[in-house]
Amino acid sequence: MVITMVVGFALISALFLFNWRTLQNDTAPTGVALPRLLQLALQPVRFFRAGVPSLPIYALLLLSWGMGVLKVMDFTDAQILKKNIGLEFNLLESVWNAWLPYWIWVAGVGVLAAGVVWFIGFWWYKKRLQWSGAAASSPMQLRRVYVLSEAWLLIIVVGYMALNTLRYDNPNAAWIGEHGAATVIINLAYFYSLVISYFAVSTSFPVRRGRALFWFFVFPLLPCYFDLLSIVARMH
Repeated sequence: MVITMVVGFALISALFLFNWRTLQNDTAPTGVALPRLLQLALQPVRFFRAGVPSLPIYALLLLSWGMGVLKVMDFTDAQILKKNIGLEFNLLESVWNAWLPYWIWVAGVGVLAAGVVWFIGFWWYKKRLQWSGAAASSPMQLRRVYVLSEAWLLIIVVGYMALNTLRYDNPNAAWIGEHGAATVIINLAYFYSLVISYFAVSTSFPVRRGRALFWFFVFPLLPCYFDLLSIVARMH
């Protein structure tokens, strides 16, 4: 587990440095042209420097719904964690005891969470962009960069849970069997999604890169740190 974490952070660091050097180079991109979705994951600077794809409204809504599903999955995982370490939790038994109710739960409540993403999440994204030094930009352009920055996190987490659906009898069994690996995989995916988000705004908008690094990379990691401290404190 530790080796996986170390290797994962080493790969992310290498990708960060590669994209950082690309960001400093204002010349036209060179090298092998990757498929766009793969380029978004490995070469976000080149992806956004080539132009933000003009996503239709239904694609923006679909990706926003996916981001809402991620929020519900994160909440559900936190409740299953509390259940298994003996803390008070707020989750119906049917949700953690069978896959069908779980997927209905995350998909259905994900619609409501998508509304939060669409309005509050977007507002917060725009405020951080302004605090990073960027002037006003097209709302649709902001939304496209916002949801595309989360695309790979969505693919990895939903794909991982879909795989667990085939491997385990229910979400609780999946948590017990995979909580170590899941923690590593999901946290690495989240960590790298912040890397993509930082390079997305640094490439797409005239931000001050130091401020953008704080608001789009450092600041989003703080809740994870405080959540961990809170759980550890309650266990003692």
